[in-house]
Amino acid sequence: MQENTIHEYTRNHTNNLNCFVPLRADSWIKVFRSWPWPEIRFRFMLGLPLILLLIEPAWAQRPVRNTATQDMPRVFLLDAKQLQETRNHIRAGDPTVSAAWAKLDAEAQKTLTAGPFSVVTKDRTPPSGDKHDYMSQAPYFWPNPAKPNGLPYIRRDGERNPEISKITDHRSLDQMVGSVETLALAYYFRSNEAYATKAVQLLRAFFLDPDTRMNPHLQFAQAIPGVNTGRGIGLIETRGLTRVVDAVGLLAASKALTEADRQGLEDWFSRFLKWMLESKNGRDEAAAKNNHGTYYDLQVASLALFLGKKEFAKDILQTARTKRIAAQIEPDGRQPLELARTKAWSYSVVSTDAPGSSQISRSAVFSVTGKSA
Repeated sequence: MQENTIHEYTRNHTNNLNCFVPLRADSWIKVFRSWPWPEIRFRFMLGLPLILLLIEPAWAQRPVRNTATQDMPRVFLLDAKQLQETRNHIRAGDPTVSAAWAKLDAEAQKTLTAGPFSVVTKDRTPPSGDKHDYMSQAPYFWPNPAKPNGLPYIRRDGERNPEISKITDHRSLDQMVGSVETLALAYYFRSNEAYATKAVQLLRAFFLDPDTRMNPHLQFAQAIPGVNTGRGIGLIETRGLTRVVDAVGLLAASKALTEADRQGLEDWFSRFLKWMLESKNGRDEAAAKNNHGTYYDLQVASLALFLGKKEFAKDILQTARTKRIAAQIEPDGRQPLELARTKAWSYSVVSTDAPGSSQISRSAVFSVTGKSA
């Protein structure tokens, strides 16, 4: 994960209010160093995983419909109550949040001219012959200097091959996610319909419009030239879709998001989740024992909640206590599978960076028991 592809929003601890500001890499370093690592494994095993996503309160189990209110959006990675409180502070003109809001609003204004984004604009054509199919190339594989044609490519872990930028689907996906998230947050905080209208236009172009929509699978993601046409590992490239389903919740009260849009998005994500669960690539990623497995669970549980499959999401989270946490994190906080990488620090952070943090456990417990954790 590169900093310029991450558009997360996190708490602004400087003013003790949970404003949303861009998350910087150096902020993660400070947070990571401050964590009491000997306690983390113990805390994780007592509750549900930090590394997965939050399960929303009881109404999260219902399918996608306009059930959210202006005050309490239907979101899964973000804290709905905190969003509501922050919105109230912004609308009241609270000076402690004005700078954060001004920055988000300015970014949303710029985003009004962004896109549309689509996988069909790439120059290359997938092996299927259909440009609606997402495709990308494995970043850490390079031409084999011992072969005249460079095939098959060989692995150089941690060294990104610039060739990957020639296939633009990953960039288009990231740009769509970041733009929709920014616009949805800005809309929720101030109810500016221009932001909602633009966000919905971007969603329609990427997921719904027959001419530009992406087919709901990743059969050709992170291919290795000369070896295969796609791998399960490629599923980590859609981790941002968890932010898209949150954005849909933030847009629920807008005039721009129609019932047809909701049904279309629900259908797309239902088919994508089915592919994740049943395809060979999806099963391979589910079996991954490092950050890839973590992010697979994050996506599956988030999409399951979006589609009203609460019990299935709960099962994923409960299984992760042993399948992910116990298997991947040592008592002293080390993650051996991430430490084996050439960028051990980066991957150790990434593996614990599945969105939601402590909010995940609190909201998950509330969803299951009806009581605050």
